[in-house]
Amino acid sequence: MLPLPTDRAAQSDAAPPRSPAKAGGRAITDTFRRDRMNDGRAKTAVAPPEASHDAVVAAGMGVYDFDLMAGATAWSAHALKIYGGFDAPPTTVQLRARVHPLDWPKLYAARLDADRHAARFLAERTSAAGAPGDDPASAVAPPPLSTDVLHRIIRPDGALRWVRATGEYQFSPDGTPRRSVGVLRDVTEEMSERARLAAEIERGRGALAAAGLGTFDFDARTDAVRWDGATKRIFGLPDDTPDERPLAEVLELFHPEDREPICVAIGRSLSPHTGGRYEANHRIVRPDGAVRHVAWRSIVEFAEGFDGRHPIRSVGTVEDVTDRPNAPVAE
Repeated sequence: MLPLPTDRAAQSDAAPPRSPAKAGGRAITDTFRRDRMNDGRAKTAVAPPEASHDAVVAAGMGVYDFDLMAGATAWSAHALKIYGGFDAPPTTVQLRARVHPLDWPKLYAARLDADRHAARFLAERTSAAGAPGDDPASAVAPPPLSTDVLHRIIRPDGALRWVRATGEYQFSPDGTPRRSVGVLRDVTEEMSERARLAAEIERGRGALAAAGLGTFDFDARTDAVRWDGATKRIFGLPDDTPDERPLAEVLELFHPEDREPICVAIGRSLSPHTGGRYEANHRIVRPDGAVRHVAWRSIVEFAEGFDGRHPIRSVGTVEDVTDRPNAPVAE
């Protein structure tokens, strides 16, 4: 989650944090520009370059590290580039001016959710063990709260870009959010491809069927799969087969050796930390015992919530590729 300082933090002149940011259990370091904010004015200094700078940039990620207690921020050079070339870590006012107006509430909601997360933990701790005592530092701190916010920014040249901010809030024993660390990634191309594929499927269901491609729509909230007549025929099922089946029943139609790879691939595509794409070839076993090779292609639609990003739907196509030379098989 991007750093959103409080008024107290924005006025602090404390030294910036020295440790590198961490995200997803992996240390990710970069060349940080330091921001010491005093009365809303940013003062910057450049920290020494870190060894993994090239790896972070190659992965298309930028890093941020915000000390919520001291009001000191650190953004990597690539993070500044993603947001349109800030010369130094932006203040809250500058950040808000760069974020799309409709998406700013998402970022602010994540900050509020950190407060609620800590409050719930403290209430449960007190209920289970009584008052924590006169020394809050002796108590156990709330566990970190993971955040994943997809949002749009408008760069100075007017370009609209999609950015994913993934990180975590860390807390003091008294429940005060003390640190926000994470990574930024420009996912504009990924979002464009997702929209293109979804629109293609929605507009061209008839044309896809004529070309021998079936379509399916998986509801991640109910684990229900809806498929069209072409998909039923590919699976060798009669036309009067229900249009909606539980995912568990659909998996039974695949070759036993391919079911585990399918489950792994589906789970990966539904993770909010991936691009939500799924392209693979698997074997199915028709009711008459015939083994066929099918190619699957889908894209996942996610929704934002106070507790993170959740998959809600996956739409895609299925095609029988058995008769193609060297049809690949799931590994």
